Amino acid sequence: MKKLKLLSILMVIGMMFLISCTKEGEVGPAGADGIAGTNGTNGTNGVAISAADQAAYDAASALRGGLYYNKFYVDATTGANLATVDPIVTSNADFFRCKSCHGWDLLGSNGQYISRGPTATRPNIAPNNLNVYAATHDIKQIFDAVKHSGGRQKTSTDKSLNSNMPDYSLLMTDAQVWDIVKFLKEGRINYDKMYELKTTGTYPSSTSVTDMYGNTLTGYVLNNVGNVAGTTGDAVAGKAYYDAKCAVCHGTDGKDLASFPVGLLGRTKNAEMLHIVKYGLPGKSMWSTINYNITETEMINLNKALSDTLVFPN
Repeated sequence: MKKLKLLSILMVIGMMFLISCTKEGEVGPAGADGIAGTNGTNGTNGVAISAADQAAYDAASALRGGLYYNKFYVDATTGANLATVDPIVTSNADFFRCKSCHGWDLLGSNGQYISRGPTATRPNIAPNNLNVYAATHDIKQIFDAVKHSGGRQKTSTDKSLNSNMPDYSLLMTDAQVWDIVKFLKEGRINYDKMYELKTTGTYPSSTSVTDMYGNTLTGYVLNNVGNVAGTTGDAVAGKAYYDAKCAVCHGTDGKDLASFPVGLLGRTKNAEMLHIVKYGLPGKSMWSTINYNITETEMINLNKALSDTLVFPN
């Protein structure tokens, strides 16, 4: 009996030792070619999270993180490029923006960017599902993964533009990285409740582009495949929210800013529209807390209202 008890104690100690010394999960989001780079030491189930890490996370802002996920290299208030950012980054932004590889919906090549193949000005879409990664990894692991030390752009002279994830330790401050971590952990939108994603084919050869009603779209180039949106929600409540918060700039029918009618944006680039509603755009009038506190129910209702092509025409 004593031997069994001693053996049990030794096994528990051994397991604790293994947990404290091993890394859990992937090292960090890899590029489309599968190369992840070196990210330093990941936390393991929170064991490696220091008091300083927790304090930095607590002080971080999911609102800023949502803006940085879009454009980390600009001043959130003015929209101007930060003086500290390398011109290579600003002149080749799509090779460095988080959303360019992972999509507005964080689903990468399995989401709305399934048909967004690489070009001379943009990379492959990453295969990672950041929603799953953020939900299953602790804040230190996510911090290390976003910071991605050892990734592309390893030195000040290495400016290669490819689909490998950049070394953001050379491009962002730790405070910016913590903001993105907070966005991923607490601020990301659950798009599954907003629309049903329908895709045809596999990345990047998906060629079926349909609108939310299943109609094939012609004469309009999309970066994503169609969505079936507005299947749930209260259209009346959504229109009331729109009238109170959005109509002053976009007009009652969403067409005052002719560059992209709100209804068309909501029906064809749903995740992008909802991200912008919640987080705004750096340096634009929408960057404020006016919509950041929008609830999930309000977002579903707004989405439902925008599905009406008579109220919000193309």
